[in-house]
Amino acid sequence: MFKKISSGGSNAAVGQDALVSLQKASKTWKSFDWAVRQTQWDSTLSENKESRESSQAARKQLAETTKLLKRAVKTIESSGKALGSNQSEDNVTATIKAIETLSKQARVTVKSYQGELFVD
Repeated sequence: MFKKISSGGSNAAVGQDALVSLQKASKTWKSFDWAVRQTQWDSTLSENKESRESSQAARKQLAETTKLLKRAVKTIESSGKALGSNQSEDNVTATIKAIETLSKQARVTVKSYQGELFVD
């Protein structure tokens, strides 16, 4: 497995080279400072987890806001159809209320998306 080097002082030179190499590796490992690196990595992992959870919560909120906007659009569509077939005072009032709700929901939705897209 190991080949013995038989020339005079070569064994000592090979041993000295191995020792120097081992000392360099030991210095490099000490300068790596495992404990500090581990603390930094743990901190980074924690920040990434918090960021991912925050992002997920924001996406869920945007999905809910978008659902409410779609619901407001459907309500105004049905109110418009009802108003087209019967222009009673109740239908006019319902249509006006649906327009106000849609307008408010559109503003909320746009602000929500802007908040996510243009985060400082």
